[in-house]
Amino acid sequence: MLKLIRTALLVLLTAVTIAVPATSAFAQDPGVAASTPKQAAKAQRKAARKAARAQKNGELSTLEKNGYNTGAAKQDSYPQNLQNAESKANASKPASAAN
Repeated sequence: MLKLIRTALLVLLTAVTIAVPATSAFAQDPGVAASTPKQAAKAQRKAARKAARAQKNGELSTLEKNGYNTGAAKQDSYPQNLQNAESKANASKPASAAN
């Protein structure tokens, strides 16, 4: 009798496992639209922050490639070093992409 109950339970669990998709209750698919306006606004703000951060990091990387050192111990020539790096970066840009 116990073996019959185990077999029935195993068959039932297998059927449930096949019928229910294997997704987590906490997982969020980034391709799915937000379900509420509040969530949509939050997602939009998050995307704007990520874009701004990427732009800032790109600009900083360009300045560092042109000689600006953010971790320099001597900060007495800070504005001049930054301006020199900016002028080098702007000089290396094509004329059409300068604006």
